[in-house]
This record gives sequence, structure tokens and C-alpha cells, in this order.
Amino acid sequence: MSVTFQPDEAPVVGYRVADFAGGRAPELFDDRDDAVAAMCAAESAGRVLPGCTDPVGITSMGGYFIDAVTSDLDQAPSINVSNINAVSVLELLGFAHDGEVDLVGSCDAEQFEGRVLTALALAPADAGVPAYEAAGAGGATIVECGRRPGYHQDILGRLYAICAWARARQRRIVWS
Repeated sequence: MSVTFQPDEAPVVGYRVADFAGGRAPELFDDRDDAVAAMCAAESAGRVLPGCTDPVGITSMGGYFIDAVTSDLDQAPSINVSNINAVSVLELLGFAHDGEVDLVGSCDAEQFEGRVLTALALAPADAGVPAYEAAGAGGATIVECGRRPGYHQDILGRLYAICAWARARQRRIVWS
């Protein structure tokens, strides 16, 4: 499981036909129903979309969907971290309440940026966590992959960049 930090979703400006192998139709539809009709036509005709990396698989098994296109045009920055790393980052940012961290939330970009800058200024350098393996009940093996030294500072720096991007567009920071 993981948590993604990103700016809140931008307004939808249209819909397009896409496939699960990277294909995207160039046509943009204002109405979702028109995009669905175009998707059905593409499927029945076996149309290969520009950028599709597996035309045989897509046309033989179907794999088309409607892609909502936002005003960001998929350019919004984001970072994805493991749940355990998200907990430690959110703790650094002061989002722990009564010892608990919610892995789903949102915050104004300005406030989030302030938390990031505070964490960068006050948090000690991240020494990392060594990886280990332990035997669990019933013969299960538990593997903890660890965390490299400096990880928190790297993530906080990347979060700062996301804040700047979101603030310039008057958007909140969300994570889930």
C-alpha cells in the first residue's frame, strides 16, 4: 500500500478515449456520453489508438476507457511513498493527532508549505532505517525494506516543490 501527495484535482476540460497500453485518442469531447460513443466505435472497429504499446492485446481483449482530461493536462507533480514512510513524513509535518496519523487528508498549500519548511528547519538529518528480515508466526517471513539516509529531507524537498506548484494555481495539497 502507498500514499500519493499531490495538488487537488483540476477542473475537467474534456474526455478522450484511451487504452490500458498507453494509447490516447487525440479527439477531446466536451460531453462524456460522446466520448463513450467514440470508445464503443473504436472498440467495435478494432481501432488502435496513437501511443498504444500492445495493439493486439487491446483490440482482441478490449481495454479501452474514458480518460477525464483536466486543465493540468497531466502535468501536476506528485510523489508516492509507502504507507510506513507516509506515516513518518506526516508525523514530521505535524499531522499526528493523539499518536495517530491519517493517511488520507488535505491542507491549504500555504499551510502545508509552512509545515514542510518547519520540518526541514527542525527535523534532524534522517539517518535512515536498516533493512531486516524476521520470522513470523506459521513460517511467514516479514521483510522490512528500510529507508535510506536522507530520505526525509529528499521527500520534504519534493513536497516543497509540489506546494509551490499548487500555491501558484490556488489548489490544496491532498494525500491518500
